[in-house]
Amino acid sequence: MLILAKADKAEIVHTVRAAAPYEACGLLIGEHDGRGNVEITKVVPSRNLMRDKGGDAGRDLFEIDPLVRLHWQKVLRGQKSQIIGHYHSHPNGQATPSLTDQKNAHEADLYWLIIAVDDNGAIDMAAFRPQKAYGPFDPVDLKIAD
Repeated sequence: MLILAKADKAEIVHTVRAAAPYEACGLLIGEHDGRGNVEITKVVPSRNLMRDKGGDAGRDLFEIDPLVRLHWQKVLRGQKSQIIGHYHSHPNGQATPSLTDQKNAHEADLYWLIIAVDDNGAIDMAAFRPQKAYGPFDPVDLKIAD
């Protein structure tokens, strides 16, 4: 189970809405509890580098800034909290992995939190984990905690 605090969910939703109609993305930092659960302890928004490429690239693609990831890997070295995954949005889409997501899932140990925004602005959020690199995704239970 992936556990996300309400405040962190609100931060992600704010980031997703601000980025629309482009995809938003960021890192999930968290800790394994030893019982199969992972608590997200921090969300780190990132610039979507695909948006910087111009045109419509960032509307259905995302790329987390590698400098953000390297910074947090360095900050977290030797600590219990680690980068455990990332989040990204599907503007006007569904909160399920796309074929493009599957093609880009080269790290099977990371969680994927996908946030969909429909035409009316409603938010849907779901968690997944690739079965293997570039393989299909398994759904992961997501709990929003106080």
